[in-house]
Amino acid sequence: MNKACPLMLSATLSLASGSAMGLDEEVQMAFLRAAEEGRAAEVEALLAKGADVSVGIQTELGVTGAYEMAITNGHLDVLGVLVRVDTTPMEDPPGSGYLDVPYLAISPERDRLTRFMLEKTTLRLNCDMEDFTGESVCQALLRSEDDELRSLASDRMDRFDINRRNGFGQTVLEHAIQNRDLELIALLVREGDALDPETVDLAEFTPIQSALVQQDAELLAAVVRGFPQLDVNRPGVLGTPVMSILVGGDVALMEALLGNAGDRVDGTARDSIGRTPIQIAVSNGDPQMLEVMLKSPVKWDVNAVDFIGRTVLHSAIEKKRTDIARILLAHAAGLDRGARDGRGKTPWDVAPPELRAEFGQSLQP
Repeated sequence: MNKACPLMLSATLSLASGSAMGLDEEVQMAFLRAAEEGRAAEVEALLAKGADVSVGIQTELGVTGAYEMAITNGHLDVLGVLVRVDTTPMEDPPGSGYLDVPYLAISPERDRLTRFMLEKTTLRLNCDMEDFTGESVCQALLRSEDDELRSLASDRMDRFDINRRNGFGQTVLEHAIQNRDLELIALLVREGDALDPETVDLAEFTPIQSALVQQDAELLAAVVRGFPQLDVNRPGVLGTPVMSILVGGDVALMEALLGNAGDRVDGTARDSIGRTPIQIAVSNGDPQMLEVMLKSPVKWDVNAVDFIGRTVLHSAIEKKRTDIARILLAHAAGLDRGARDGRGKTPWDVAPPELRAEFGQSLQP
């Protein structure tokens, strides 16, 4: 389809397809003028008099017909009349049943025009087709800010490559995460099985790491829940996702991660200095964070020892963090109360008298 240009009254009619035998040139020229100027009722009346949708005028850029006139000028009412007659001029290739989105993209009102065409026709989207930037038309439409268009587009796609990158090296999922677009992520989940589990963005961030950067618990939950093949233990600059959250201390992020992917989290992972997540949490001293972690389905290593042989229970008792010790004793599955540190002492042994009195038998080996 050729780019439209203003209608030239002296132009001669030229066939886009079919035959012009018996065509009334005066009626056809009036039809094209009406399409260009947005007079929908007149367009419909002239079609009844024999005007042909497939016949346009010959210009230096090629054949310009009624569809081109209406699209270039954003006349939805005229398009509505035309699509009831014949959608072939808006198909690429003609007769394929695929909407010519790249042509629609020449208009600044691409989204509005495309949504209208999808609503009024049964035309589908060819995700192998590219727009003028080299991006898949499906990628471009899914990145639209028009939620209704995105929903329509996702239903009309024959095949969508969720791993495809645009000219800037970005996938649609990366775009959705960077823009905190939960509605788009929900649409992409339909194609989730095809997501490359090793995918990373240009900064070498996985989708989970990118969601963590946004510090948005709802966004993180949508990503880890929607794409279960993603590795929730893949380390980044700050360690695994759990360790990254512990560095920032965001309890809501931890709840989002463990509540939606707790069965996939490795509770025995170590950071760069050999600490487990539970050791880091106890060292940080945030009782709410520790309780969220211990109540999750993750199988944490709660008996790991530090460089002098102390368990987390030893550390909590020695620091007189009764709140931390109480949470460990109540929720740390498999906690060894009789573990001995490098000096051969149990947590009970290192507990001062007031803590022995407070905890009693619950602390004893």
